[in-house]
Amino acid sequence: MLWILLAILAHVGNGLVFIVDKSILKSKTAIGNPIQYALYSAGFAGLSLALIPWAHISLTSFLVTWAFVAGAIHICALYVFFTAMQKGEPSRVVPITGSAVPLFTVVFALTFLGEQFTAKEGFGIALLIAGGMMLAIKGVSKKGSDFVLPIIAGVLFAAYFAVTKYVYDHVVGQFLGIFIVTRVIEALIALAGIVVMTKGFAGIRMPKKKRVKNNHHRNIVTSLAFIFNKTLAAGAFLLQTYAISLGSVSVVNALQGVQYVFVLVLAIIVSLFFPKLFQEEIGRGAVVQKIVGIGLVSWGIGLLV
Repeated sequence: MLWILLAILAHVGNGLVFIVDKSILKSKTAIGNPIQYALYSAGFAGLSLALIPWAHISLTSFLVTWAFVAGAIHICALYVFFTAMQKGEPSRVVPITGSAVPLFTVVFALTFLGEQFTAKEGFGIALLIAGGMMLAIKGVSKKGSDFVLPIIAGVLFAAYFAVTKYVYDHVVGQFLGIFIVTRVIEALIALAGIVVMTKGFAGIRMPKKKRVKNNHHRNIVTSLAFIFNKTLAAGAFLLQTYAISLGSVSVVNALQGVQYVFVLVLAIIVSLFFPKLFQEEIGRGAVVQKIVGIGLVSWGIGLLV
């Protein structure tokens, strides 16, 4: 069916986005700094202004306040996630964060949104925890941040989704308008952060011994890669949304397991041919461990969505 193909393409696109994210974060450029990368990424949310002709927007203090909270949380989530991506392996960070998001979304839903869950969903949560531990066990033994940071990112992303769900529940019938307001406010927060950081670093000069040759050329290449990457991310989001509109949202989201497999395979290929970008562990034991973890996480997500 067409919508299944679109969903798979969307998840594969997101997988490629994560790999490019990792490559840019490893570059010795200003945008390679996780906080800078998070702010510039959030700034692309301003593109939602293009949807205004089709939206009904009713600004209220409730909407603006919670949109600000959601935007701030999302930027923090991006910062922690990109920090984890810079330090760890994409095939570990992405599935761990991906499993933490639905897990903590459940916690927030039970605590603040009053939702209830079945035994099947409880089993799905257990599978997510087991899969996340399977993927992260090496990281805990060597670098705690390989495990902790992706979990924190997952908590923040879950909090973001909980806040937006809270807004959608209380402002009925204005989906597109709420989407635009929350995204634009997030972009404004990011813009303010960029301005503050730019002024803060304006008077700081890098010591001569740390200056990188051909830095101007590298910045141009990195900027082009960033623009391509965020354009691809927007396209993947549109494909996923369209697939959901045509078919089952549960199946579309459950297909996220395809993304984890793609990230693993692509990460191994990149580490083999471009080891300077990043090095992915490709021993037989490590690959088997990752595949088992991916399987558990995918199964868990399939039960929850």
